[in-house]
Amino acid sequence: MFEWSYSGVNVSIPGAGGTDCINYASSSQRIYETIIVFGVFSYLARWACTKISLSFVPSPDNKPVGYKQILLILHCIVFGMELGFKCASSSLIWTLNPCHVLTVIQIFLLAFPPCALVTHLFRLQMHMLNGPLLALAFPVLNTRLLPFECGIYFIQHLLLLLVPVILVDQTTVYTVEPFDDLSWVVLSLSLQVLYHFLILQPIALITGINLNNILCPAISDPFKGPHYRMVAMVHQPFLILILGKSITYFGLTWNAQLWWWQNTVLANQSQSSQKPSISTGGDLLDTWLKPEPEAKEITLNATPWCWTDLFRYQTYMVSAQTDHVYPLHKPSPVDKPTTVVD
Repeated sequence: MFEWSYSGVNVSIPGAGGTDCINYASSSQRIYETIIVFGVFSYLARWACTKISLSFVPSPDNKPVGYKQILLILHCIVFGMELGFKCASSSLIWTLNPCHVLTVIQIFLLAFPPCALVTHLFRLQMHMLNGPLLALAFPVLNTRLLPFECGIYFIQHLLLLLVPVILVDQTTVYTVEPFDDLSWVVLSLSLQVLYHFLILQPIALITGINLNNILCPAISDPFKGPHYRMVAMVHQPFLILILGKSITYFGLTWNAQLWWWQNTVLANQSQSSQKPSISTGGDLLDTWLKPEPEAKEITLNATPWCWTDLFRYQTYMVSAQTDHVYPLHKPSPVDKPTTVVD
């Protein structure tokens, strides 16, 4: 029924699929691996769902809407060209690969209005970026034969890494979890693994197409071997954890400086209220790593963002009308009181 979606795939190309790829591992081995993976990562996903929470109430976004529209247009153009290549070559089945699914998620994040669902998806996709990184580090281009198809491959995966860095911002819906919170990492990892074994694997076995190397290793895989999938269950969790937190660190560092639109907003607020802007968190990145931030005045050359004390799960809401910071919970006896400078 859906042969039109994979009839153009040349399974004679190494790593694309075919009988040799299906027979790379025995049926009993696939069953054992699937049972083990399903049991372990179903438990981890259930554990993570009981731990995740939204720790932030985002304040209005001071960035212009235009920058999101530019990213959205770029993403749609590149993904549209990729879909065009797949339709032209009768290989639309490749769009089930995780990087294409991640592209759809990021397009949704850029196009959908602010809501809790956007924050949930943003935090999940922050720990799904191992795919684009591996695609750039170990590119598989032997199945891309059309003109400019290889170029679109690199542009798409670069965009997947660039968009989260630009979007991450603790004053919008694109917030990240506390640094020591691993629940989002575990949930994202579990969903990715279950997607491979429960969705991609059956489709790959039926069609004979090696979707995201679930049947046999890629030609550029440095961990080739009969147990390459179990080996991936060891090194990929570490990569996902380190990469997600590192990209978050880099993105927050990059966005810690004031841009022209933020200087304009602060200047307008200063002229209207004639009151200095206040921050209880100091430098954006320092307050993420230091559990004891001190209140201090900021100028137009400093960051205007109010950061939470991430290690104690404190949350604050910035009021644009009064330029004050309000804690959203009652301080406990062990917490230091928050100081607001008028």
